[in-house]
Order: sequence, then structure tokens, then C-alpha cells
Amino acid sequence: MSIKSKFLSMFLFVTVVVAVMTGITYRRSSVILTDQVMAVGVETVSTSSRALEEYMAKIMAMVDNSALTIGSLWYDPVNRGQIPMEDLMVEITELNKKRGILSVYFGAEGDGAFSEGLRVRLGSDYDPRKRSWYTDAAANPGKVVVTEPYLSADSGKPLFSVAKAVFDQGKLVGVFGADVAMGVITDFAGGLRVLGEGYALLLTCQAEFPIF
Repeated sequence: MSIKSKFLSMFLFVTVVVAVMTGITYRRSSVILTDQVMAVGVETVSTSSRALEEYMAKIMAMVDNSALTIGSLWYDPVNRGQIPMEDLMVEITELNKKRGILSVYFGAEGDGAFSEGLRVRLGSDYDPRKRSWYTDAAANPGKVVVTEPYLSADSGKPLFSVAKAVFDQGKLVGVFGADVAMGVITDFAGGLRVLGEGYALLLTCQAEFPIF
């Protein structure tokens, strides 16, 4: 083999080696970049998820504490009337408006009396004991429950309720609940952008997408 042929063979070999090394480096860089992008995206979603969980934890804690307050006040018959109960609902509503709470309320088990924080007067056919927020809470004593999204009976606005049953010496006396505007959750989810282009979908427990 001539010197020229040897140099040509060496050149081709080096070229092939460089090409192979370049391909390997590109693939490794691509994998590393993809992993980094995924990590950033996952962290963005995780951070947003924690923010929503913290928000819901505060709402549920408020409902839990309010239900305990009503239970302690129930011992005095004076506090059981609709007027003092409604005054308490107004006070709790005002304290929690900035959290996205539309209103809080209490439905009595005995006569179905409904005391509401906005002093709304519903029709005589309205029975809180038949509403999902009431039945769900009554069926889960000691727990704070969250309903599926629904339309408000008085305003027609989309919302969900957080509620807890109130007991007196083991007997159900009613359910305390809070209406939370769906807009608080949907606006947050709708404004979330993952790496500038990805977006969030808001699903209920039934994997449905509430479009409100």
C-alpha cells in the first residue's frame, strides 16, 4: 500500500471515529437536556400542586374549626335559634372572603332551618338536608368533606362546598358548610404554564373536566 493510500485510510478512519463520537455526544447531550427539561416541568407542576393543597388545607381547617365552634355553642339553647346562628354565619363569612369563600352556612337537622352568611332567603321548598354537601357530611361523621363542583341554588354560579357534620353528645344536630368559588381554582389552573407552552387540566374525582 502506498503512503498516499495509507494516509487516505487513516483520514477516513479518523473521520469515521469523529463522526461516531459526535453522534454519541449529541445523543448524550439530547438525553441530558430532555431530562433537565422534564425535571423543570415536574418541579413546576409539583410546586403548583403543593400551593393548591395548602389552599385547600386552610379552607378545610376553617370548616373544621367552625364546626367545632358551633358544636360548643349548641349546649346553650339561646344559640340554636336561626337569628343568632345567622349572625355567626355572617361573621365567619366576612372573615374568610379573601380566601375565595362565597358564603358559609348551617343547616339544622331537626327542622331544616338554613342560616346563611349573606342572609339570603331561599324558597320554602329548599331543604338543606337534601343537598349533597349536607348528606355527604352527615354520612362521614368527624370528617371534612369536599363536594363535586355544582351550580349554586341561589346565584347559579359554579362552586364546590366544603362541609362537616356537627354533633351534640353523639346526635347529629346539623351540618356547617362553606361555598368556595370555582374561579379560584380554575383561574389558578388556567394560568399555569409549564415551560411556557404546557398547560394544566383541572379534573374532578370522576376524571371530568369542569368547564365553567
